[in-house]
Amino acid sequence: MAQQITWTSNINIGGSKIFLSGEQNIEGVDSVMVDLAGTDTGSADTDREVEIQPGGAGQVKFLAISASDYGADISYKINNSGATAITLEEPLILIGENAVNMFDAAPSSLFFTNNFTSNVTISVVVGRDATPTP
Repeated sequence: MAQQITWTSNINIGGSKIFLSGEQNIEGVDSVMVDLAGTDTGSADTDREVEIQPGGAGQVKFLAISASDYGADISYKINNSGATAITLEEPLILIGENAVNMFDAAPSSLFFTNNFTSNVTISVVVGRDATPTP
């Protein structure tokens, strides 16, 4: 069954304001929340895998990653633990197939590493086409 993700953003730059909004048509939504252990636990999470979709290229139409803390001590990799780490400096929101296709390969898993002393909660939301045409 078709669904819509509705999104809005208000951006203020100096005295200028930009309001963006839209809808993304999708068939399936997956949402996951994961607690990543911090370094003070003695077993910090390194390359903790979070599966985000079962399908192939072109199925993901929306990807949002948010965290309870951001900065140089939290990072993720796309599809394998040997990939280049990307720092999660702020929330990440990719809207539309072309935005998600900026990755080298269709994202199926994310690997998170937490180097903060305390635990960090990661939230991932994926909107996708569940019945792609061949």
